[in-house]
Amino acid sequence: MDLPGDVVGYNRYFGWYIDGADNAFGKWLDEYHKKEKRPIGVTEYGGGGAISQHKDSIVWAEDIDSWGPRHPENYQSALHEDIWRQFAQRPYLWGKFVWCMFDFASDGREEGDTKGLNDKGLCTRERVPKDAYYFYKSVWNDEPMVWLTEKRFAERSSVVPQVKAYSSAESVELFVNGVSQGLGAKNGTVFTWENIQIKEDSASEIKVVATLADSSTLEDEAVWTGYYVEPEVPQVNIALGKPIVYCSSQENGNPPEKINDGMASDSSRWCAATANDYPASIIIDLEETHTLTKICTVTHKPSQRAYRFTVSIADELDGEYTVIVDHSDNTDTTGRFSDVLPTPAVGRYLKIEVTECLQSNAFACIWEIEAYEAAEQ
Repeated sequence: MDLPGDVVGYNRYFGWYIDGADNAFGKWLDEYHKKEKRPIGVTEYGGGGAISQHKDSIVWAEDIDSWGPRHPENYQSALHEDIWRQFAQRPYLWGKFVWCMFDFASDGREEGDTKGLNDKGLCTRERVPKDAYYFYKSVWNDEPMVWLTEKRFAERSSVVPQVKAYSSAESVELFVNGVSQGLGAKNGTVFTWENIQIKEDSASEIKVVATLADSSTLEDEAVWTGYYVEPEVPQVNIALGKPIVYCSSQENGNPPEKINDGMASDSSRWCAATANDYPASIIIDLEETHTLTKICTVTHKPSQRAYRFTVSIADELDGEYTVIVDHSDNTDTTGRFSDVLPTPAVGRYLKIEVTECLQSNAFACIWEIEAYEAAEQ
């Protein structure tokens, strides 16, 4: 771009509106750093966080609804950790500006746990700091500190996948009911412990102790109550990167291969050649017979468009297809679908057919489709 100005800044929301996996933000910055003649910075970044919402083992494509109600606080803090790590590796950035310090009124939004609110703040509208606030305090402030995250996640699985603390100290030790769980794995100012057992159906006292350079200590604590959670069977997205063997039509720049490339975003999507070109369909060759247990789909412009579509499976490319996911009567503009199949579906060829969009003059367009089967144990 040859616009006036000595520097340029970009507003980008990788990990929130755009899939941020595999260092996507950093890769995008490197690309623009090569293209742009002037110094570049990031003038907005971040994501929403509702302090009443928490979840373990969050997957962006399945668990986050950036324009809707699912805004877990602990995803927001993990998002900021990952983004800041990528920023820190790129000293060419002239500035990085978090959006934003406080939640604020935003008429028309129905997101997180409060209507009419933009919840991307590091603190609530009432000035209650979220975990992400303490992450930046550990990074930016010289004052020694330690903060145990997820205090508000008070009722949770009795096996906690990850306990996390932020601290400017060199070491932090975790205690559960007075018993040491060892020193946390250190990554900058983030300390973690994996698969920590707490009591079922009763309270556990969780404490972290940070040891400073002068041997003095700082402490922080929480009380969590555990409950039994049936272990999830690991699943594998077997549609990822598999060949497209049929496409009804495609728009220039938005080829069918984008539908299963692992990047659920506006910059990586399949679109039909023209608006109102329905039905429009794609067939993916899974390359061998698989037993599918779940289908995840992200349609174009989540929160703005309601697409109707089906997903079906067949043993042969030209064989009879059986519908396994049916959203042919969908009216929801959420745009993110996670369908656990009531009965496992067996086949090799996976077909997605878009039959309608309730908004006028819309192209048939899908950001991503994922097909899962249980991993071998």
